[in-house]
Amino acid sequence: MSGALKTLVTTLTAAPSLRNATVLFGEENINAQDAALPFVCVVPVGGPWSNPTDLPGYYRNADLELNNIWMTQESIDLYLWAADSDPSAQPLDHADAVETFRQEVLQALQYQVAYADVTGTKHRGFKFNPVSGRWAQMSQASVRFGRAYVLTVQVDITAIDVLPVDALPPQTLEINPSFET
Repeated sequence: MSGALKTLVTTLTAAPSLRNATVLFGEENINAQDAALPFVCVVPVGGPWSNPTDLPGYYRNADLELNNIWMTQESIDLYLWAADSDPSAQPLDHADAVETFRQEVLQALQYQVAYADVTGTKHRGFKFNPVSGRWAQMSQASVRFGRAYVLTVQVDITAIDVLPVDALPPQTLEINPSFET
């Protein structure tokens, strides 16, 4: 089973709404100048861990005496780059291209939650929830028209519990002392 990051990158790469987009991974690629536009760069940020008493609602029949269950709410920043292809485009036109690209990325996230492959088999994966967005000036990438939209998505990941380690019952040792005089 793939983890959340590989699932997200695979989802974005396979989604019909992003068939003409480049998908990159890692903070080092945020300002990539060699990537064709539009492109999205997936950057993991991290998130808080819950403790075993804060069980997610969908985990059933958990025995807190036996199972340790953890969940993290991972945040992932998606840096969205796009530009208007018209040579006379103005900054507002480029911003509009980024907004259009944002909608395509949101469609890709929805595609991942429930989609059917070419054989008609339905698949489901992690649900990446958009939680915030911001415009960011990309200071080292003036060739990219100076701005990108950073969409932050969140995914809840429950750690699969393992079988508890059962302690052996206390062992008794019989000692039969004998003394010779």
